[in-house]
Amino acid sequence: MGNSNFKYKDQPCAWCGGQYYDKAHVPTKFLIPKEERNNQNWPILPSCRECNEGLKLDEEWFAIHFASSLYGYSKVAQRMFDGPITKHFQNSKSIAARYNKYLSLVELRVNGKSQGIKTRINISDEDWKRIEHVAEMFVRGLYYWHSNKSAKDLKAKIVYLTPARFKSFIGNIRTLKIIPLFPVTFEYSYGIIEETGEAAFVIMIYNKPCFQILLTTTDRHEKMEHKVKSGEIVPKNDAGIEILG
Repeated sequence: MGNSNFKYKDQPCAWCGGQYYDKAHVPTKFLIPKEERNNQNWPILPSCRECNEGLKLDEEWFAIHFASSLYGYSKVAQRMFDGPITKHFQNSKSIAARYNKYLSLVELRVNGKSQGIKTRINISDEDWKRIEHVAEMFVRGLYYWHSNKSAKDLKAKIVYLTPARFKSFIGNIRTLKIIPLFPVTFEYSYGIIEETGEAAFVIMIYNKPCFQILLTTTDRHEKMEHKVKSGEIVPKNDAGIEILG
């Protein structure tokens, strides 16, 4: 599905169904290097003013967080942090100060052996909720992109794949059908149950699985998380979901 001709103009907002205001990219431009932005497969969706403008600061913080936290894992993350994000810090002292207060130096030890002094990023609960909100909005946008309908009546269950979690998850990710929307920068896998509209997404940023997000009906919301395993086929009449393998 390409975006050379924007077919959604004047249609209701993909996220909330509100009045059309402007186009919105999924994922945000903040996350994507400039050399990758000429992408005909980049989802561009209809958005209301509130959904379009109300997320910009959160999207900015999302991009800063992953470029910094994955700096040691990805050359793209390094390039983004050393380039546009560092430049943004120079132009916005308040954002730089907010980021710097979350940094601390700690000694990293593995099996009792010191690995030297490392920088730790301690995100506040408030800012972490902002990051999760952006990830959820990305997934709701991708849901619309694939199904041509809003997920506004589905509840989100967000599982953050911390470095410890994605070490065990990385073996499973290979069994999933990955859509390399922006190879290395932003990739995802998804599964949708057409009968119920429920869905599951795995979001990969800078080649690392970062989120597993379920979109479920409210009554099944709490039952779903343990059912979503790569390659597991769950009966469609059960409170579960299949991720496409």
